Amino acid sequence: MKHVAFAAAGVATLLSAAHATNIISPGDFAIAVNPNLNASASATPTASEVVSKLFDGIGTSKYLNTGGTGTGFIATPTSPFALQSFTMTTGGDAPDRDPTRYEIYGTNSAISSANQSAGTGEAWTLISSGPISLPATRGAVSSVVPVANATSYSSYKVVFPTNAGSNLVQVAEFSGFANPAGTGASAFLNATALAIDAPVSASRHPVAENPAAAINGIISTSDKYLNFGKDNSGLIVTPSSGASIAQTMTIWTGGDNLSFPGRSPTSYILFGTNDAISSYDNSTGTAENWSFIAGGNLAAPSGNLASYQAVFPNSTAYTSYKVLFPTIVGGSDSLAIAEFTLDTVPEPAAATLAGLLGLGMILRRRK
Repeated sequence: MKHVAFAAAGVATLLSAAHATNIISPGDFAIAVNPNLNASASATPTASEVVSKLFDGIGTSKYLNTGGTGTGFIATPTSPFALQSFTMTTGGDAPDRDPTRYEIYGTNSAISSANQSAGTGEAWTLISSGPISLPATRGAVSSVVPVANATSYSSYKVVFPTNAGSNLVQVAEFSGFANPAGTGASAFLNATALAIDAPVSASRHPVAENPAAAINGIISTSDKYLNFGKDNSGLIVTPSSGASIAQTMTIWTGGDNLSFPGRSPTSYILFGTNDAISSYDNSTGTAENWSFIAGGNLAAPSGNLASYQAVFPNSTAYTSYKVLFPTIVGGSDSLAIAEFTLDTVPEPAAATLAGLLGLGMILRRRK
C-alpha cells in the first residue's frame, strides 16, 4: 500500500505542475517600482534656463533641469500666502520633458537648502500631490489644478517625481494662486527660487519598454521591460481575475541578453497585498501594506528569451503582488526581462483522485 500511496502522490504532483495557471493577463494593471532613492543630480545647463525663469511671467522662457525625475524648485514669494490652485506652462520643445506628476510642500522655516541641492534642509508639510496632464501644445497653459489648502506658508517646494520619459525636466512657467479658480496675478511672480532634485525612486523606464511589456504574453526580441534603476527594480501587478494564490514565478531573459548579459535578475523578493494600490509608476512602491511571501536566488540563463523559474510555498490569496529583483548578473546599467508570470497550482485533491483512478486501472490490468 505504501507503493500505491507514493505512486498516487507522484501522479498528483506531476498533474498539478502541468496544470499551473498564470494569474496575470495581458492588460492587467502593472507599474515599475524601485525602493532605492536617487541622490541629488540637479543641474541647469545654461544661464538662460535657470529656475527664476519659472516666475518671470514670460511663457517663452523656461526652467530646465538635467537631473530628470525628482527635480523641482523651492520658491519664496514676496509675501506668505495660502496656495489654493496652480497652473503650469509647457516648455517650448521636447514634450517628453513635461512633468507627469507633482508634489507640493509648504514651510514657514527659513530656507537653508542650497541651490542644486536635495531641498531637504527644512521641515516641510505635504500639501498636495497627484498626476498632471500638460497640454501637447508647446508654450500652452495647463488647466487649473485646485489645491486643498488653507494654511499660509512663506515658502513652497514643488517636486516632479515623474515625467513623460526624458532624462530632463522642463517647465516654462509655474503660477500659484490664493484662490481655487486660478484667477488674478500669480503670487509666485518674481519669487526667490532654488533648483532642487529631491530623493525619489531610482526606477525609470523607456516609454515603450514599460512593465506592461513584461505581462503581455509576447516573448519576442523586440518586446521587453527595461528599468534603469538596476538593482532592486521590479514591478507591482494587480491581476484582473481578482484575489489568487501565487506559487510559482517564471521569468524570460531579454531578447538582447547575449548582447547585454548583465541585465537579468539573479535574486527575487515577492510580496502580496490586499490593499488598493496607491503607488504610482516609477515610485518606491511602498504606499501599501505588503506581506512577504518568498525570496531567494535565481539561476539566470545566458541565452536570449530563456526562461527560469522559482517555486515557493504560499497558501494566501492576494489581489496584488510586488516583485523586486535585488541583484542582477552585473556589468549593466539596467534590469531587463522579456516576460514575467505568476502561476497558481490547482488544489491537489482533484489531481490525486485522477492519479488514484489511473493507478487503479493499472493494478486491475496487472491482476
